Amino acid sequence: MSYQKLKEQIKSGDFSPAYHFFGPEQYLKHYYLHLLQSTIVDEAFSAFNLTVFEGNADANAVSTAAETPPMMAEKRLIILKETGLFSPAAAGKAIWQRLFTDWPSYACLVAVEDTFDKRSAVYKAFSSICLPVEFAYRPRGDLKAWVTKKLGKSGKTMSRVTLENFLDAAGVEMYGIDAHLEKLIAYVGQREEITDEDVNQLLVRSIMTKEYVLTDALFAKKSSEAYAALQDLRMLRTDPIRILTVIASNYLSVMRARALLDSGQPAAAVATALKLPSAFLAKKMVETARKQNADSLSNAIHQIRETDYKIKIGLVTPEAGITSLCAALLM
Repeated sequence: MSYQKLKEQIKSGDFSPAYHFFGPEQYLKHYYLHLLQSTIVDEAFSAFNLTVFEGNADANAVSTAAETPPMMAEKRLIILKETGLFSPAAAGKAIWQRLFTDWPSYACLVAVEDTFDKRSAVYKAFSSICLPVEFAYRPRGDLKAWVTKKLGKSGKTMSRVTLENFLDAAGVEMYGIDAHLEKLIAYVGQREEITDEDVNQLLVRSIMTKEYVLTDALFAKKSSEAYAALQDLRMLRTDPIRILTVIASNYLSVMRARALLDSGQPAAAVATALKLPSAFLAKKMVETARKQNADSLSNAIHQIRETDYKIKIGLVTPEAGITSLCAALLM
């Protein structure tokens, strides 16, 4: 929504009176906020021409900032960050409405607000002057191009297959992808090509936490691996309730995947429907679901719920309950 228009305005210097930034992709949101700030405000005069409000912004204070003309510049920039001004409980509604109805031409406002009600009178007044920009997670093609560009700047390369595997493991958030990519670049050192083995060593293993290693072994009925992973978790002082939560979440995901596969859904659609934080984990759940049957999964869910109930009412300690559950799931 208006993402392309924002890019065009920054390039031309013909800015909207106001912008509404929202959406889950924080990397791009912060990138374009910084780009707007550096384009509109001369750093030497930022003390005079830049005002930032974060948290519960006072309507009168924002109004005063908007009514203050810029110094030695055409515009002044006002940034609001998660102030809640578009929520039903926002204070000073009349002041906000009046401000947005008569917004000064020399001021540019950026509201970074993920919580908003389009039906509110304040938002309706604001929408008359703002360009709404939604920062959604980027399509796979955009992420490939972005990663390839960053690799080129670092003098590194990846094959197409490795790039696909990397994005499967890294997820969809650009901050996360960027961090994983920097680790990989540092990991390979002077070597130019980043290989599948590098991705498996550095990313896949980090995603496959001990809890996931445990549930992987439980699904595969590998007793020695399951008990070794459980012992590792205890040595790490992992909360038993967290272990139970991860086991329950993974079994529920696999059960849902099994049901979708049985209904005739293709594997790719099933992986997307699971809405897991990583495409790698989603694909792994689908692969696991192929090897399970609905009855055994239903029985496993029943045993998990029984264990949860017994722990909650004090029939067993969390540690003993987890151990008994693992034994039952391995049968």
